[in-house]
Amino acid sequence: MADKDNDRTHSDDRRVTPAAAAPAAGYAAGYDNSKQAAEASKKQQEEEKKRVEADTQKLEEGRKQAHEREKQALEERQKEEDTRIDAEREKREAKLKEDERRSKLSPSELAAEISPFAATAPHFPVLNEPHHSAEFILSEANGQRSRENAYIADPATVYVGTPVKKTAEATATQPATYVKAATGADCEALCIYAGGTIPGEGLRVSIIARDAEVNGNCLTWGSLAPAEQAIAAATLASKGIIIRL
Repeated sequence: MADKDNDRTHSDDRRVTPAAAAPAAGYAAGYDNSKQAAEASKKQQEEEKKRVEADTQKLEEGRKQAHEREKQALEERQKEEDTRIDAEREKREAKLKEDERRSKLSPSELAAEISPFAATAPHFPVLNEPHHSAEFILSEANGQRSRENAYIADPATVYVGTPVKKTAEATATQPATYVKAATGADCEALCIYAGGTIPGEGLRVSIIARDAEVNGNCLTWGSLAPAEQAIAAATLASKGIIIRL
């Protein structure tokens, strides 16, 4: 028992009582870091202040831009409204002037303005339709007896119902040659179709040479005067071509 007590005593002697926690190196050296903490806090506050100021400035600029856009849109709407009002005013003034002018017109002048066709002067050019091919023929003999082929010498242009005169008989390779009639006595036949000659080749065309009735209003007399046309009617009648009016 005594040995156990001695062992316990020696064991207790060997126990080391934990020392108090050693102070931090800074404190042990007597260093105070409160100044550094204060500077770090101040720097953080300044950065936060700058961020807030930047956000505030950005927000202010956005508001300013929005205000400018609204102002510009309002000005444009105002200009459009002013333009519309001016146009309506000018339209009213023009209508008043026109009403005043028309009130001074006579009934005939007013009618002419309302309907141009009421005026005596023509408002559109007169268009003359040319005669159509064979249009002047009222009747002809059976078969092809009333017709012949003709060669028109170059240069010349003939129209439907143009009177022509024979100048040469037909050959083995060419129909009888005709020229445009210059007088009533030259009118021996009438061209059924129109055309122009080709240099060096002339023109081949069908003609009424005998026994037919034709519409005198559809003939192309060209430069022949009425007196010559009467002679032409007699000359054609000698060929059996009768002019009806």
